[in-house]
Amino acid sequence: MGKSKKSQSESQQDAKSNWKPNEIPFALRLYSLVLAALLLAYGISGFLNNKLEIATRKGGGGRLVLYDRPAWLLASAVIVGAILLLSVIVDHYDTRNNEGWYRIIRQAMIYVGLALLAAALVSYFYLALLG
Repeated sequence: MGKSKKSQSESQQDAKSNWKPNEIPFALRLYSLVLAALLLAYGISGFLNNKLEIATRKGGGGRLVLYDRPAWLLASAVIVGAILLLSVIVDHYDTRNNEGWYRIIRQAMIYVGLALLAAALVSYFYLALLG
């Protein structure tokens, strides 16, 4: 019984000693940073102007314009997307063995962002039906 406990702890130590932190390429980090900055600017402008426009067709042929609460919900979704992109950069510089937590946080942010997007669209169409 004592040997099995010892072998389990040894295998855990071996796994820790073989672990290497994430190395995310510079190009991907730069892309994430630039896109996150653009998304933050777009989301903050949506909050400040109470209006967000989305192109619905290639070439700008159609636009969906959201005002007030739907715009705030969509701006929140955009900001969550920016935070998700920034987490890629933070994960690169965090050398601790916590990759599982980053995976969970990223997945949660994806669900929160999609829920906010859906709420924005549902509220937009609901308000459009009301009048």
